[in-house]
Amino acid sequence: MRTPESQRLFNSYRSIRQHCYNPNNAQYQRTQAAGLNIKCFWNSFRQFETYVDERLGPCPGPGYHIARIDMTRDYAPGNIAWSTTREQMDRQRSEEHTSELQSRLHLVCRLL
Repeated sequence: MRTPESQRLFNSYRSIRQHCYNPNNAQYQRTQAAGLNIKCFWNSFRQFETYVDERLGPCPGPGYHIARIDMTRDYAPGNIAWSTTREQMDRQRSEEHTSELQSRLHLVCRLL
């Protein structure tokens, strides 16, 4: 039987895999459209759990889950962290704003 901490981590892992591999998952289309995936060396929960234990440490508290730091990159070492939903939403908005600014800058440069 898993400890509550291990169960929370397993739920995050399962959610990530659903985003990447389950076409019936609401996030699947966005994840696949962006070409994102989970790195193959995390194909087992045990490997993922070892990485998180060694690199990220225990979950900081209720309301935290594993999320990508850079929303444009894969679920991979160096690109995941414990995060609240609010923090993740803020990162996503910031990256969408940056992308919009880059698009506008590109358009201006083409017009010059």
